[in-house]
Amino acid sequence: MKDRDVEILRSPELLAIRDAGRARLESVFDGTQEGVFFLRGPDAYTTRVDIDPVEWMEDRVGWLADRAREILSEPDDLRFRPLAMTYNPREVHYIDHLLGADVVDICPEPEECNWQVNYLKTPVGQLQPIDLASHPVWQDTVRFTEALLSLELPSVHVGMPTISSALNIAMNLYGQEFLIALMVETEAATHDLRVINDLLLEIHRWYIANVPADVLQPICAGDRYQPVGFGQLCACSAQLISAETYAEHILPLDAEILQCYPHGGMVHICGAHGHQIPNWKSMPEVRAIQFNYPATKDFHQYWTDLRDDQVLYLDLREEEFPLRTMLAGSDGGKRCVFVGEIPDDYDPQD
Repeated sequence: MKDRDVEILRSPELLAIRDAGRARLESVFDGTQEGVFFLRGPDAYTTRVDIDPVEWMEDRVGWLADRAREILSEPDDLRFRPLAMTYNPREVHYIDHLLGADVVDICPEPEECNWQVNYLKTPVGQLQPIDLASHPVWQDTVRFTEALLSLELPSVHVGMPTISSALNIAMNLYGQEFLIALMVETEAATHDLRVINDLLLEIHRWYIANVPADVLQPICAGDRYQPVGFGQLCACSAQLISAETYAEHILPLDAEILQCYPHGGMVHICGAHGHQIPNWKSMPEVRAIQFNYPATKDFHQYWTDLRDDQVLYLDLREEEFPLRTMLAGSDGGKRCVFVGEIPDDYDPQD
């Protein structure tokens, strides 16, 4: 880590660019936006477990500083490019590992990871709370976070690991057996959901208490960046259950997570979740839906049926689903954040 890299990440000019982009994003959320909002921020990110997180962080400061130099030397008035750093060991299986699941890397390349989880052998209903403070993975997470904050880099955001959601984690831990249990052994299933959500709440509350709101962001911060005071959860598995089941067993848990934050937050989806729109519309805590392709293809249903104060984050994939199609279906991009590379033929004057 070099002094000149730290200096560039502390520059007032870089912070001013961040603040201007954030102000534009806030206008999307409060309904006063002018023009189309594009987002894609550089995120120094790892899921590896064979590294010391603090040493990795110090090494990646140089990479972030190079991205900062690009932002300063090549202004982009159309796209917001916030900087972030994220330590996310075992990726979407971060929480699974904390809860005792066997998570393995099946990628043959030493510096790349493909994390997969082996289901718990214990039956649904026997999950027990953990002592988070004593878990070595959590201790590494805390060490990383505190070390990054100690550098006092105001333009670098702390990306949280994949805290996910109670239903997602339950599906990771048990697979389809959890869905069966939710129907026929409901008390056992809801017991485990409660244990999981309590752990998720503990982690969110630690971040809220220990990381300044000005730099705290969710997982995948470069693509899911929100204004200050917003949280996020992953609801991928909600496509597998009915709207009625979600409303009875999952909605209250998801609401608890987003209620940790002053302004609620984002729900990430990556599948066919249209039947859950009435649930998310009913939740004042849900302020944004973030889509991964191909879920993006259903965006117009969400744009039409959700509340006017709910924002859509949409993948830019020009070949599969052109920007012009999304603009036509959203009154020119209102209530939308478009994530990715801006098409070469895009003209803001059109």
